[in-house]
Order: sequence, then structure tokens, then C-alpha cells
Amino acid sequence: MLKVDHCTLLMKPSDMKLIRLDWDSDFFGYEVAKVIDFTGSNEEMNAIQKSSFKLLYVFTQELILNVPTNYFLADEKVVLKMKVADQNLGSIKPEIKEVFEPTPELFQLALQSGVYSRFNVDAHFVNNEFERLYKQWMINSFKKARVFVYQEGDSMLAFTTLEIKNGIPDIGLIAVDENARGKGVGSALLNYLNVLLARDKFQELTVTTQGKNLNAMAFYKKNKFEILNRNFIYHVWK
Repeated sequence: MLKVDHCTLLMKPSDMKLIRLDWDSDFFGYEVAKVIDFTGSNEEMNAIQKSSFKLLYVFTQELILNVPTNYFLADEKVVLKMKVADQNLGSIKPEIKEVFEPTPELFQLALQSGVYSRFNVDAHFVNNEFERLYKQWMINSFKKARVFVYQEGDSMLAFTTLEIKNGIPDIGLIAVDENARGKGVGSALLNYLNVLLARDKFQELTVTTQGKNLNAMAFYKKNKFEILNRNFIYHVWK
């Protein structure tokens, strides 16, 4: 009889990690964690179910098959990159300027930017988490990023934030008012950033959006962004 080495039959222990998210937990008022290195095994799902967290964000590179009903596919997160030199180095429109404090108009535009946000599409959020989160994101942007707006008269048509992350410029939030879309306002903002970044010798610009946001994906493709990576985020509620 063929002798079987029983050691080869042992499953490798899971490398999955549950990391408490202090900011999210404090802000939302309940325990939140991030799950990384998740493979979808029964062992991992049992560990998640037994954990004390009310909400867990499960990050994966691939869609998970046969997930329990409390796993909600909240986001297909797409990171895109543009080479600064690829953009047209045209003149800066006088309608665009940098601002240094939040306004009610900016808060409303921020909410428009998050229509496809996982915090908006997930109906399990019932305590105005989306609105509060995006308002706070806008406030925080003035502490760590630069904020630029496209203004016509008294109307703020669009805005974008720009932050340097690990040496790479990144758009955190960008929105064009729904009544001003299709008029080149968003592209004008990108060109504005491109001129600034080119002058400072930066080589690329990144942005993150949702795969379901087809209008945003088409907009970035038109402006010569390419997909850098994508992953999926599940919300697990208990």
C-alpha cells in the first residue's frame, strides 16, 4: 500500500487578518474592522462570524463565490493613473481657483461625488453615515490637501481635492454639479491640476472611483487615465 505522508494533508493556516479601524469605529459608534488576505474559506468565514465586530470590510482581489447572505458586495474599487505629460498643457481657466475653507456648496458637491460610494449604496447604513462621512471628508481635506473650485459668478460648478500620497499626487474627491456636466468643466479641472503638477515636475496623478460608476470611468478614460488596479470590498454586517 502506498504510504501517505499525513503532513501533506494538513491545510495551511489562514493568513487572514482582522484589523480594528479605530477612526471608523469611533465615528460610526460601533465596532468596525478591515479584513485582509481573505480567500473565502469556511475557516475564515467562521472566524469573521465569531468576531465581535458589527461591521467588517472584506477586501479581495476577486469576486467571492457562494458567500453568506450577510456579505454585501459594496464596491468595486478602481484605482486609475494618468501620466502628467499626456495631458494638454493649456492655459489655466480664470474660473478655477484654490479655496481654503469649506462652504455649504462644497458639502453639497461632496455628496454628489459619493453617489456610488459604498457608504451610500449599502442600505444597512441607517444613521446618516454617508452624509456625515462625506462632510467630514470635505472638512479633513482642508487639513491635508489642496482644494480647487470651478466658479461661474455666484455658482460653484465643480471642485477637486489634491493630496500628495507617498510622493504621488492623488485626487481624493472630485465632483461636477449635475447641471454642469457635459460642458468640459471636469476636464478643465484636470487640466488645471496637470499644469500645476507639470510645473512641479510630478510625473503622474492617481484617482480612485467605483467600477459601477460608468460615467466616471468613461470620463477618466477620455482624459487618458489607465487602470492601475482594482479590488472588491464586501460589507459583512452582524
